[in-house]
Amino acid sequence: MKSFKAIVLELRENEYYIKLINILLVNGLLDIFEEELKDGKIDYLPLMLNLMTFLHTNKKLFKDFTPDSVENIIIISVDELLTKKYNIEIDEKQLDIALQLLKNTQMYKTIYKTIKSLMMKLYYKLKKTSCGCYSKPVIKLERGSI
Repeated sequence: MKSFKAIVLELRENEYYIKLINILLVNGLLDIFEEELKDGKIDYLPLMLNLMTFLHTNKKLFKDFTPDSVENIIIISVDELLTKKYNIEIDEKQLDIALQLLKNTQMYKTIYKTIKSLMMKLYYKLKKTSCGCYSKPVIKLERGSI
């Protein structure tokens, strides 16, 4: 896996991410996190939570995104916030832990939604076969009525 610094350098050369980060800055990226530094370090979990909330409210700004592009947006946004506001470098270990937590949470939500959907389908199928509540109506015509 590449280091986050190498990823940031690549993203800073990509025109799409340059435009996107400028738009996010105009929309208030630097204002999402107001905590003070403790011994020159920052807590990444509240930073990531605030960033995800910010990106969710501004998701109309980026189109056709994949999980990899969302991860790139998160990395470049964290780098932009830390370098412009706090003048510190990315702590790769802390950022990696926060990203893994975020990925696991997303995976859990996806699995939960899939299981819920399957259970609802199974429930309605069983309900349909057991009581006939959802069966198609049967129209009986008498001879000569039409």
